[in-house]
Amino acid sequence: MSNTQGKDLYSKKYNIRFYHVTKNGMTSMIKTLSLDWVVVEDIDTSAKTIAIIRDPFERFISGFLYINSGCNINDYLDKLLNEGSWDGHNFPQHYFLNQKIHKRNISDVDHFILFEDISNELKNIGISNIEHLNRGSTIMKNRNRDIIIHRKTEILDFYIEDFHLWQHIKQNKKGKSI
Repeated sequence: MSNTQGKDLYSKKYNIRFYHVTKNGMTSMIKTLSLDWVVVEDIDTSAKTIAIIRDPFERFISGFLYINSGCNINDYLDKLLNEGSWDGHNFPQHYFLNQKIHKRNISDVDHFILFEDISNELKNIGISNIEHLNRGSTIMKNRNRDIIIHRKTEILDFYIEDFHLWQHIKQNKKGKSI
């Protein structure tokens, strides 16, 4: 993997800077937008900055399925609650938009895209035919959702800032396009 420090994902074709958040469509966006890692200072200052935000509960399940190390989802949640995040796939979403950590500022994001409606939201800014990559198994997601649903409050409490951000963006998008 290349060193990405001091770089952001950028599409010269669309003049878009993409603030990636793990488990939020990054691989699909890289392919769809022809994104490359570019030194921040070399990105066109007129570029629009976008970020994808996902339902924290669904992202938790997706992260579990991605990094599952042989444990069940309840043990995975217990480890997360007791030890905190240990992998980029279970770090809170706001972590990726943190100025101190990633030299990014959430206020620099021009358009937040809801993961749940990514295709329609991209169409609104002139980008169609997103290729969905890295889709997890719907059967496994549903099975694990059914197992962990009784602990949803614990998950949302752990990701409370993400939940508030997601709810705020979702509320602001009702009846609006980006």
